[in-house]
Amino acid sequence: MVRLAFLHLICHICNSAGIDIEGDIPIEEEKSITKKRMEQIREPIHGAQETHEAHHHEIPEMPQMHFPSQNYWKQINTSLGELSSNMGQLRMEHQEHSIILHEIREDQKAMREEQQRQGRDIEELKDIIGSSRRKHHHH
Repeated sequence: MVRLAFLHLICHICNSAGIDIEGDIPIEEEKSITKKRMEQIREPIHGAQETHEAHHHEIPEMPQMHFPSQNYWKQINTSLGELSSNMGQLRMEHQEHSIILHEIREDQKAMREEQQRQGRDIEELKDIIGSSRRKHHHH
């Protein structure tokens, strides 16, 4: 839906600039945009721009602005609304994930410090045991 809206806006912009792309680009609602398709679309636009520049001294005729039905804009607004609420949702989830990640990092840091402490304790115990053994040998 939004993709169609953008295509429509692009058509309006190009029309007002005197570039006729509607004839060149069939806007098919069902086809998904692929890289190949983008290249197919891009070529006719470049062609149209070159011919437009060639006729630049001619004053382009006023574009006939044809606005789509009210329903169409309503649908666009609805889908834009959905998009922004989805973005809001994503932002919240991202924040939650960041917080969780931060907590995990803190936990890991604490665990590392605890391991280091235990390591030091073990070394101290070894020293104590070692020195007490050495004392026993002196007897």
